[in-house]
Parts: sequence; structure tokens; C-alpha cells
Amino acid sequence: MRLFVIVIVTALATGCQRSDPNQAFLQAFASQVAAPNYQTLVEQTQQLHSATQQCDSQNLASFVAATQGSWAAAMSAWQTAKIIRFGPVVEQRIDWEFQFWPDKKNLVAKKARPLLKQSEAISDQQMAKSSVVLHGLSALEFLLYDPAVIKTANPDRYCEAARWIGQAIAEHAKVLDSAWALLQPDFIAPSENSDHFASAEIAVAKILDSYLVTLEELTNRKIAEAIGEDDNARLNPYFLESWRSQHSWQNMQANLAAVNALFGPGGFSQYLQDLGFSELNTQLSQQMAAVNQAAAGVSPPLFSNLKQQAQPLRALQQELLQLRSILEDDITDVLDLPVGFNDQDGD
Repeated sequence: MRLFVIVIVTALATGCQRSDPNQAFLQAFASQVAAPNYQTLVEQTQQLHSATQQCDSQNLASFVAATQGSWAAAMSAWQTAKIIRFGPVVEQRIDWEFQFWPDKKNLVAKKARPLLKQSEAISDQQMAKSSVVLHGLSALEFLLYDPAVIKTANPDRYCEAARWIGQAIAEHAKVLDSAWALLQPDFIAPSENSDHFASAEIAVAKILDSYLVTLEELTNRKIAEAIGEDDNARLNPYFLESWRSQHSWQNMQANLAAVNALFGPGGFSQYLQDLGFSELNTQLSQQMAAVNQAAAGVSPPLFSNLKQQAQPLRALQQELLQLRSILEDDITDVLDLPVGFNDQDGD
């Protein structure tokens, strides 16, 4: 099936000339951002799946040490892939199956602890019917990085949960990749008859809206909630994403890498150039450079070093806010794009 879809996409791309900036940009995004991101997600989650299947109830410490690297790689792959906030990931609500966050009430730990202590075996049916809180990378992070877990959990229940979660994550990655491959030809060549992309403008708007939501998540959830809104705010490292694994900054780096990828060869910068907005493109490129420079000033780990990193994070936050302003106010205005219909609004 994937080979058939690739043939179709290649045929569409052959007729895609720079005289059609919309289609050229959509093709570039599909081939250079979406498809590679999802394929990497499949690869990394498959490696994580393989690692979790090796769980040994007689030696949980060795299992944890051997699996943490696979978890970190899979989480980074997801943080890059989640830049795409339209299509099957939203329509099938697969995003929640990958990660439950924010978790201000520590629901992952509260729901996982009783599960790991129960006397009867954990069945596939029990896990499948359980809350998404017990699924995905967040739940597996609790198993792999909370030092109290392997001391208090029933070792057999621990391995049953770890194996199921690892397998489910890999399966969802495959579903997402396959669903996108089927949708991709429709995305590249929008039409009035499409159930998803009635016009190229709508498809482009969905891309930009995804990036706007990601920038909002970075500034408001991943940074502001941990360091507060101003210099006098109380810091709370437990509001950082992936604080147990101290992978918070790596998550943000993956998000920023995904944002940078929007401006890759043939990407949004070329799109603006093709439409005649050279000055706006220059402004956008300069602001992206300012974001990257601010990001270079942040030093992980954030959880144990949040007080010292509050100012570098705030500087990054300000540059991200400025980037969001350019995208949301200036660019969407001149392009007259219908942004604002994202999954955060319940659409």
C-alpha cells in the first residue's frame, strides 16, 4: 500500500511547478516533514517495543537501564512528529495514546500504582479498556524513571504493563504512518470534492495552525507553567514536561527542530518568496534565528536547575512569542488564511 501511495505522490510532484506555490509548498511539507517524521516515529517506537518485550521480572533494574535510551529516542520522535496537528492524529485521537500531558494532578502515578500491585495478571483486555493515562510514553516514563516503582511494584505486573504499553505505542505509530500515507495524495492535491482539504489555502492554513499551536504550547505550557508569568513567580519543576526522565529540554529541542524544518529547502521560506513576500520572509528568517540563538543559551537538565535556567527560558519564551506574532498576525493576514481551527479548540 505504501509503495502505491508513493507512486501517486511522485506522479503529482512531477507536475508540481514553482508557478503553483501552494502545491509546491504542500508537496515539500509532505515529503520533507510529514512522511519522514512519521516514518522515524515508527522506527523509534519499534525499537522501544523490542526493548520492552525483554522485560525480565527477575532483574528489573537491568531492564530499566537497557530501555531508558529507547524511551528517550521514541519520545523525541513523538515530539517532532506531533508538530502535525491535523489529519489522522487528531481525527482518530491518537495523540492521547502517545502521551498524557499536562498531568498536574499526577494521574499517571495515581492510576499506575494500584495496577502494578494487583495480585491477578494484567490482561490485554484490561489495558485496552483502561484510561489513556495508563497508555503511551508518559506511563512508560513512570515505569522507567520513578525510582520507587521497581521497589514497590509486583515484578510480574510491572513487566506485563511495560510489554503492553511498548507494543501499543508501536502499533499506534504504524496506524498513524499508514493513515497519513493514504491521506497524503489528497493533501498534496486539494479539491472541492475532498472531505479533508477543499482548497490549497485550507491545507496551508492547517500547517500554519499546527505550528501556531506548537508555539503556544511551548510558551504557555512548557515554559510559563514551570517558571511562572514574571520574574517574581514561584518556580515549579514538577510542571515541566517529562520531569521524571529529565527529558524536558530534549522535548523542547525536538519541537524547535520541527519548527525549523518548516523553513527547509522548498519549504515556507520558498513559499513566501514565490508569492512575492521577500521582506516578510526576511523578517521571519531573522526571528527564527533569534529563537535558535535564545535556545542555545538554555542548559539542561531543567528539573534540577530550573532556578538558574529561568531567565534563559524566559528569553526563549519572548523570542517564541515574537515568532508566533509574525506568523499569526503578519503572515496569515497577508496570505488571508483561515487559521484558528485546531485540536486545542476542540475542533
